[in-house]
Amino acid sequence: MAIPSIRNTVRHCWRNLGPRERFAPVAERVAMAFHMVGTPFSREAASQGMDFLRTDLEKTVFLGLLDVYHREFSGRVFKMDDSMLGQFLSLTETISRRLRDSGMTAEKVVDAMFVPYSRKNSDPDSFAVLARQSIISLHKDPEWIRTAPTFAPEVIRCKDESEVARKSAGMVADIVSEKPDAFISFSTGKSPVLAHQELIRLAEGGLDFSEVRASNLDEYLGIPDHLIERASYSYYLFNSVYALLGIQNYRLFNTKSNIPMIDAQRYDEWVVKNAPIDLQMVGIGLADDPHLAFRQKFSLLTSQIGVVGLSSEVRAKNAADFMGNPDDVVDFAQSFGLGTLIKHVSRILVIATSPAKKEPLRMAFMEPVTERVPASMLQLASKVTVVVDEAANPF
Repeated sequence: MAIPSIRNTVRHCWRNLGPRERFAPVAERVAMAFHMVGTPFSREAASQGMDFLRTDLEKTVFLGLLDVYHREFSGRVFKMDDSMLGQFLSLTETISRRLRDSGMTAEKVVDAMFVPYSRKNSDPDSFAVLARQSIISLHKDPEWIRTAPTFAPEVIRCKDESEVARKSAGMVADIVSEKPDAFISFSTGKSPVLAHQELIRLAEGGLDFSEVRASNLDEYLGIPDHLIERASYSYYLFNSVYALLGIQNYRLFNTKSNIPMIDAQRYDEWVVKNAPIDLQMVGIGLADDPHLAFRQKFSLLTSQIGVVGLSSEVRAKNAADFMGNPDDVVDFAQSFGLGTLIKHVSRILVIATSPAKKEPLRMAFMEPVTERVPASMLQLASKVTVVVDEAANPF
């Protein structure tokens, strides 16, 4: 039987999930990520699958099984036929069930499940050790990060969040005044929202945004209809920013997409076609996960616009967008990639206010670049401006 292409497989999986099961259970989700790879075992392939997954269990199972198939096939190119896919689904379901029933850690469960799949079974622990080492090695930063040139940001120190908003909006206004068809990519969050309000005030005073090209940084995927107005970043930007600024040429993520990976690819193509982005507004995640957009720990620094899984930590922090219940937060999002920000943005504007952002900013700009801290990628961008109030300033 012919093996379907990655695109058709993903499209089929997404279209055949019912509305109450839009995002598959662990086994199905991991199988989809594994089938997406379809290439020789590599760090890039693993990262592509990892970005699609949500929980530590899923990611551990995924990486461990990549290791198994890599060893069984001696590094040759592999794709999963029907038999392999069935075996894989059965294995991941068993792992998930054992984890729930026993209370064991993901590492222990994976060790127990992978040992029988090793051809070198004389030592029951040998393969488990190798699998763990393989997983750990994938979480090490590639060599080029340690040698890549880094750049110090321009820091604009402000007294409070109101001044941060005025300074940030002023930077956007200067670019639009100089280049009427500037490409501005907007983000959301408390600090950017105040800057948006300042931009609206400037537009009411005569600043012309009619030729500006605009995009949004990220969006939840699969928001229920009754929460669209509250949770959707695209809805907010369209109704509360673009419409009031008079922006007509824009691109927004579609939270209701039935083919989100294909739509993300089309979005990426549109951004590349219109690049460079003259100014990208961003916020920064909290200290336990200083992420950019929805790119969380271990996102590849060369990643492009795509679909990402949301960790339990991110879902808990964003519960306010979903009436305060973390269980109602969707499992996936569409997001700019870190590579998109490095390659296609001329200037990145980081807006940070409140004491909670002080440590994330320190980690991002005053520690070595690492995929464990996605915001540290900002050191690789040649032109970054941080507008920060006194409470958030670590510089």
